[in-house]
Amino acid sequence: MRNTTTQVKYLRDYESPTFHVDRTELHFDIGDGATVVTAELTLSRSQPGQPTTLTLDGDDLTLLDLAVDGASWADYDVGESGLVVHKLPDRCVLRTRVRIHPEQNTALEGLYRCEPYLVTQCEATGFRRITYYPDRPDVLSRFRVTIDADRARYPTLLSNGNCVASEELDDGRHRAVWDDPYPKPCYLFALVAGEFEELHGDYTTQSGRRVSLELYADKGQGKRLGFALESLIESMRWDEIHYGREYDLDRYLIVAAGAFNMGAMENKGLNIFNTSCLLADPDTATDTGYRVVRDVIAHEYFHNWTGNRITCRDWFQLSLKEGLTVFREQQFSETVNDPAVARVDQVRGLRAYQFPEDAGPMAHPVRPESYVEMNNFYTATVYEKGSEVIRMMRTLVGEDGFRKGMDVYFERHDGQAVTIEDFVAAIEAGSGADLSAFRIWYSQAGTPSVQMRDQWDAASGSYRLTVSQTLDPTRGQADKQPAPIPLSLCLFDQSGSRLTASPGTELLQSAEGVFVLDRPQADLIWTGLSERPVLSALRGFSAPVRLYFEQPDLDLALLMRSEDDAFARWEAGQRLLHAAFNDFLQGDDNRGRARITAFCEAVAATDPAEPIVGEWLDLPATVEFTDALGAVDVDAALVADRCVRTGVADGLVTQLLNWYDAIETVRPYRFDAEQAHRRRRAGACLKLLSLVDATGAVSRATELLASADNLTDRLAALAAINDLDHPQRAVLFQQFADAWSQEPLTMDKWFQLQAVSAVQGQPAGILELAGRADYDRGVPNRVRALFGSFGQRQFAGFHRLDGEGYRVLADEVLAMDARNPQVAARLVRPLTQVARILGERSERMRGELTRIAQQDNLSADVREIVSAAL
Repeated sequence: MRNTTTQVKYLRDYESPTFHVDRTELHFDIGDGATVVTAELTLSRSQPGQPTTLTLDGDDLTLLDLAVDGASWADYDVGESGLVVHKLPDRCVLRTRVRIHPEQNTALEGLYRCEPYLVTQCEATGFRRITYYPDRPDVLSRFRVTIDADRARYPTLLSNGNCVASEELDDGRHRAVWDDPYPKPCYLFALVAGEFEELHGDYTTQSGRRVSLELYADKGQGKRLGFALESLIESMRWDEIHYGREYDLDRYLIVAAGAFNMGAMENKGLNIFNTSCLLADPDTATDTGYRVVRDVIAHEYFHNWTGNRITCRDWFQLSLKEGLTVFREQQFSETVNDPAVARVDQVRGLRAYQFPEDAGPMAHPVRPESYVEMNNFYTATVYEKGSEVIRMMRTLVGEDGFRKGMDVYFERHDGQAVTIEDFVAAIEAGSGADLSAFRIWYSQAGTPSVQMRDQWDAASGSYRLTVSQTLDPTRGQADKQPAPIPLSLCLFDQSGSRLTASPGTELLQSAEGVFVLDRPQADLIWTGLSERPVLSALRGFSAPVRLYFEQPDLDLALLMRSEDDAFARWEAGQRLLHAAFNDFLQGDDNRGRARITAFCEAVAATDPAEPIVGEWLDLPATVEFTDALGAVDVDAALVADRCVRTGVADGLVTQLLNWYDAIETVRPYRFDAEQAHRRRRAGACLKLLSLVDATGAVSRATELLASADNLTDRLAALAAINDLDHPQRAVLFQQFADAWSQEPLTMDKWFQLQAVSAVQGQPAGILELAGRADYDRGVPNRVRALFGSFGQRQFAGFHRLDGEGYRVLADEVLAMDARNPQVAARLVRPLTQVARILGERSERMRGELTRIAQQDNLSADVREIVSAAL
C-alpha cells in the first residue's frame, strides 16, 4: 500500500521492542505472477509485565492464514500499516502466510522483478513488503530461508549466509536452503532468484580460512565482473591490515541489478549492487566509473563490521553505520588511489551536494531529531558530513587513539544494535580523550562559517590571525552553539618555503599545525618573523566548514605553486576562481580578470604531468559557483560563469594546445592512476579549447571519438562539443548512440551529457530525449541520468525565465511518484532552492512546488520535501 501519511517520527519517542525475534524461518514459494511467503517467528517477550500485543509492520500484503504455536489464531487485526496480534504468550512461534506480487512492485522495495530475475531491497523499510515483521533495526534475529522456484526460469537461488541444502522438487522445480548464523535486522535480508553469468574467486583470510567469492551478473555481462572481483580481494586485505577485521562466512556473494534505487546494499553475505557500481570494462566504465566500482565494493564490504555485525539501534542513528563506513571507504580510496586526487574528489562531492543541503529547507543534523519518510534521510549530510565528523574525531584523538577506540567499539558491541553515543564512548575509552564537547557535531544542522582576518606588524615581526566561527539558524534550530573545529594551518615565506614557527594561542593544539577553535573567536600570534608570511588555512580540508578569508591574489598563486598539501594547493586555485566569479557578478571585470591571470600563470608554471593540473582545469560547475550565494541572480550568474571559463581558456590557450598535443596515447586502455591523470588532463584541455577555437575543437573531438578505445576518451570527445551549436555535434552524438545503443550503462552517460548540454539541455530537448524508446522510467539509472542531471547540473536550461524547466521537472516528479516515490523524492530537490532564486523565477518555481503539493495521493517521500520548501 502506498505511504501517503505525514506522521512525524521523533528520536525522543524511541521505545525498545516489546518482543524479541530469536529465530526467523522464511519459505518462499515463487510462482508465476505471485509469491507465497511463509514466516515462522520464534518470539520472546522482552520484559515481564509488558503488553502482550505485538504489532508487525506490513505493506501491500494479502494475509492467507495465521497461527500461534501450530494452532489457528483469530485474535488479530489487519490495518493499513500492518498486523496487530493480541494476547500472545511470553514465548511462542507465530506463523503467517502471505501472498505478494513482485512483478507489480514498481517501487523497487521489498521483493521485485528486475528483468529477468527477482531481487530484494529491504533498507530502510522494504522488508514489510515481503511479510509481516517488526521492521526496525534493533530487532536482531537468526534467519533460515527456503526458496522454491522453477529451475528453468530461476536456476540460481541465493540468500544470506551459507547454503546448507539444495534438492530437486516435482514439476521442474527446485529448492535451496540458506542459513545465516549471525543475528541481523530484517533490513539486511536478501534474496535473489534468476539465471546469471558468474565469476568465482577465493580469498584466504589472515587466520587461514578460505572464503568463496561469487559475483553474478545478467547474461552477456559476466566479462565485466573481473575488476569488481579484484577490488573485493583488495578490500578484504585492506580491512585486515588497517582494522584487524576479517570476513566471517564461507561465501561472499555480489549480484548486479539493472533496476535499483540505490548504489548498492550490504545485505549480510549477499550484496546487491546497481550495475553501474559493479560492472566495468573500457567500453562501459570511465576512469571515474572504475574508481566508483572499487570504492563502492569496499564500502559495502566494510559494512560487514560497521553496519552488519554492529548495526544501528534506530534509523536516527543511520550515520553510525553510514558515516563511519564512508570514512573507512575514503581511507581505503586514499590508500589505493592517488591520495591527493581522492581528497579533492571527496571535498568536491561534499560541497556539490552536502553544503547546499545544509543551506536548504531540508537541512538536518548528522543525526536527525525527526523524520516523516526515512528514505529522505539517506543524504549527503548523514553519509559524507558524517564521515567528515569522524575524520575530525580522528584528528582530535590521533591515529593511534582512533584505532584503539575502534578496537574497543568492535569488542564491546559485536552483535548489537547501538547508538552514536555508544560509538563516541568507545573512541573515548580507547584514546583516553574527552569528546563531550565534540558531540554537538551530531546534533546541530548547518555548515559553520569560519572567518579569518590577519595583520602583519613589520616593526615587531609579528603576525596575528583572528579566527571566528558562526552558524546560521536552520529549520527548528534558531540558536547555535560553537563547535570544536580543527583548523590545520601552516605559514610559508615569500619564496614558498615552509616556516616552522609556532603561534601563541589559548586554543588546544591537537596535532602539529592543527588548532581547535572551540569558541566564538580566538587569536593566534606568530612572532620573530623576518617578513610577512603567507598563510595556508584549512589544509587537508580539516573541517567541513565554509572559509572566508580575504588573501592577496599573489598569496594564493604562491600556494598553488608551493604548498605541499595537495588539497590546499588545489583549494588556492578554487579560491581565485570563486573570487573572480564574484568580481564579475558585481561588475568588477578588471579585478576578475586579474584573478584569472594569477590563476592561469600559476597553472602554466606547473609541470602538466602533475595530477593537480587536471584538477585545476576541471573548472567548477555553475551551481558550485553559486552555492555560497545567499540569493542568486540567474542571468548575472550565467554571465559571470561565462567570463570565468572564457578567461581561463584565453589565458591558457597556448598551454592547452601544447599539453593536449603532447599527451601520449597509450593503447590498449589501462586503468591506473598515471593513465587516468593523462586522460583527465586531455579531456579538460579539449573542453576549454572549445571555448576559444570551436572549429579546432570539433576537428579534435571527431578524431578522438574515431580513434578512442575506451569510454573515458569517447565521452571527453562528446563533452568538448556538447555546448557548441555546430552541425557536427548532432552527427557525433548520433554515431555514439548507434554504436552503443545496446549497452545501458554506456547510454546512461550519453543521456547525462545530453541533459547538461547548452544545446540539447533545454526543456524541449529534455522532452525529446524522454520520448525516445530507450528512456525507461522503470530503470532509476536512466531517470537520474536525464532528469536528475538536468535539474542539478543544467543551470541555464533548468532556470529558464519562462519557468519551462521547472514545469518539465515537476511533471517528471509526478510521473515517477506514481511508480517509485524514492526516485521522485530525489528528482524534486532542485525545486526546493526556491528561496534562493531571485525575481520571477522564484514565483514560477514556487508555483510548480504548489502544484505538486496539491496532488491527491502524493507519496510521503515527496510531500515531506515539498512541504519543507514551501
